[in-house]
Amino acid sequence: MILSEDYRRRARECLELAHASTDVYVQVSLTELAQEFDQAADEAERSSLRSEINRRASNRTSPRSVPPSRADYEPRGPLSTGARFAQG
Repeated sequence: MILSEDYRRRARECLELAHASTDVYVQVSLTELAQEFDQAADEAERSSLRSEINRRASNRTSPRSVPPSRADYEPRGPLSTGARFAQG
């Protein structure tokens, strides 16, 4: 897998070649290619970040593996206190 640093390096190389060229069409083409490499680097970084987030989330303890506590079974909200019926 190509890392974002590799894409950035290739983008810099394209820009260096574009600046060294005297042909306008070569300059434009290499500049556009450099932009595409930069976009690929951005996407690689986002993908890497998503993978890291997913990896960390999967390493957490699953709620199903933790035994339920008494609080999980106790009623909550206005109906649990009987307050709604006491008003009437």
